[in-house]
Amino acid sequence: MSRRTSSAMTPIRRTCGPSHRYARAREAQADTLADEMLDIADDGRNDWMERLGRDDTPLGWTVNGEAVQRSRIRLDARKWLAGKIAPKKYGEKIMQEVSGPDGGALQTVTRIEMVAMSGDSSNSAA
Repeated sequence: MSRRTSSAMTPIRRTCGPSHRYARAREAQADTLADEMLDIADDGRNDWMERLGRDDTPLGWTVNGEAVQRSRIRLDARKWLAGKIAPKKYGEKIMQEVSGPDGGALQTVTRIEMVAMSGDSSNSAA
């Protein structure tokens, strides 16, 4: 797996204060997780296994479900962690859209009612 070296952090140490260095280090950590995700996704060495018969004759190849599931869990864990460390860059984007009937614009209606109050002296016949 690819790993970033500490020399990549040298310019950050020289130019920024502690809070900026921490933020940049967290971004670098999320980027490293993304790099690891690509390595895991591209690694298919154990995805297939050879099936053998009773007399050890090759019957063909089959998916190694355990290795595939383990890779999926490793990817999901890194994806979740990268999303928590750098949500703007690696977090899930949630979009909400509000629309009216048939996808059209919303219409607002304002209704004002004039109601006569009982006991109002202006409404009584004198």
